[in-house]
Amino acid sequence: MNKRKIKYIISTCLSLALATSFTAGTVNVKAAEDGGKIFTIIGEKGATRLAGKDRFETSIKIADRFKSENVGKIDNVIIASAYGYADALSGSVLAKKVNAPMLLVGKTVEESKTTMDYINTHLNKGGKIYILGGTGVINNKFIDKFKSMGYSTNNIKRLGGKNRLETCKYIADEVNTQKGKGIVIASANGFADALSASAPAAIKQYPVLLTNKDSLSNEIKSVITKVQPTEVYIVGGQGVISSSIEKEVKSLSKNAKIVRLGGKDRYETSYKIVDNFKGDKNGALMVASGKNFPDALSGAPLAAKLNASLLLVDENSVDRQKYLVNKLNAGEEIILGGQGSISDSIENKLLY
Repeated sequence: MNKRKIKYIISTCLSLALATSFTAGTVNVKAAEDGGKIFTIIGEKGATRLAGKDRFETSIKIADRFKSENVGKIDNVIIASAYGYADALSGSVLAKKVNAPMLLVGKTVEESKTTMDYINTHLNKGGKIYILGGTGVINNKFIDKFKSMGYSTNNIKRLGGKNRLETCKYIADEVNTQKGKGIVIASANGFADALSASAPAAIKQYPVLLTNKDSLSNEIKSVITKVQPTEVYIVGGQGVISSSIEKEVKSLSKNAKIVRLGGKDRYETSYKIVDNFKGDKNGALMVASGKNFPDALSGAPLAAKLNASLLLVDENSVDRQKYLVNKLNAGEEIILGGQGSISDSIENKLLY
């Protein structure tokens, strides 16, 4: 029997059974499905929502779930700007490699107190801190603060260049992609397509390389030349990455198989990416807003850790995305962000 149907049937029966004796409260129920497996339903909904009062707290909630998959404290952490996506779009691949959550920081240490306190509490003092972006994005006062917290300068590494394309190269170099591995190419001028591809790219350890619409930068060309990828996924339609990019890639890696995953908008592109890179059957599914980046940015490393799909959605794409959700039949569903990102209305239409 389909897990979604089981969830709905049990939650409906519970609602009817409890309505006469309880007026409020949350019910935790465990029930066996056809294969004898056990899953948990909380109240009327089977999805887990990871959300805080703002983007900083949401990234911490996601990191908590990431940490729960480990034993003890974490050994590595990645920090990225809460207000700019460009430098961190490629970070999920590194996060997967070093088994690190991605936490968001603001423009100042003071604004980022919640995040800094979390790192101080949960990161081993011998652990490593990766900073994505240059000093114009995350200034050196953060490094000073980390040192005052007891972290060695040798264990604090900034991966930042003069622009997002150079930063992207530095991250790819840090991952040290094996020759012949695949790569993912996404637009440097928008976050949605790269975020949709970030989880499967991280799982496969395919670097996410950013590009302008019509030509590859020298930095990205050097990565492609070095890796000589056997397969290249271009995410996004011709409106964001033109066919001239395909020709450039082919000239740099003649044996590469090029696959474009693009739709008429970011949601159709997200659908195609998830449908192409399906994770484990009945694995996890993460859902994030396609209107803003912070929740999905923090969520991508967790999605990679759980071998989960990451699907973008808004109120106008629910019907199409729901077809894919039913097709995936996920064993666990995770909503990233609060009501301002994914409302209960969207959640209910999409998942139930």
